[in-house]
Amino acid sequence: DNSETYLYQAVQFYDWGFLLRPGVIIIFVLTVISIWFGARNAPTGETEMADGIKPKPTNMKPQAYFAAFVVFLFAWGLIDGVQHSFLGAVYPVGICLVMLPIAGRLFYVTAKNRTEHAANYDYEVEGDHAGQEDVPGLVYYLTWLAGFIAAVMLVGFWLAITGFFLIFLRAHSDATWTRIVTMTTCGVGFITCLSWIMVLNFPGGLLQHYFKLPWPLS
Repeated sequence: DNSETYLYQAVQFYDWGFLLRPGVIIIFVLTVISIWFGARNAPTGETEMADGIKPKPTNMKPQAYFAAFVVFLFAWGLIDGVQHSFLGAVYPVGICLVMLPIAGRLFYVTAKNRTEHAANYDYEVEGDHAGQEDVPGLVYYLTWLAGFIAAVMLVGFWLAITGFFLIFLRAHSDATWTRIVTMTTCGVGFITCLSWIMVLNFPGGLLQHYFKLPWPLS
């Protein structure tokens, strides 16, 4: 994981003063802006359907089981992380310290079956497609995801995401090929530029294992 390696190097060379370096500050500001825009444009949950209030799931046990598993993973990571050296513990312990309270809060909400909480959202129950026929279910989109992962394993992330954008947009939109290619170029171009700025390599597949390809295909 390159991000973990870079964090180790930053802490080793600059100590915690690396948090005040320009690149880190820029990333932090962009993150805060993204969170702010997301929170500002998030639905309030007060919108009602034309024929009444949207139905809400009444059984949150499946979510509670999953949340408990997530809490266990972060707790395990924290316990294991503190047993390593300082540099070895920085990355896992830092992530677990941030995520463990969040996961714990989510587990509490789901375990108490607080159906009125914003965490209680099941697209299968309250999505716009609810009650309609011939609407793809969860398995359909999981198949798309599995196909994308399989493509990454075969030809690498960059080629896989390019093909995924093209095929998915063609299958699920009425856009022309010109618009699809334009949107794919913009999306993949943004990811590529961001990767170049942050000096990251995309995950490779069997193609990259047997053939030496130039970046970003490598």
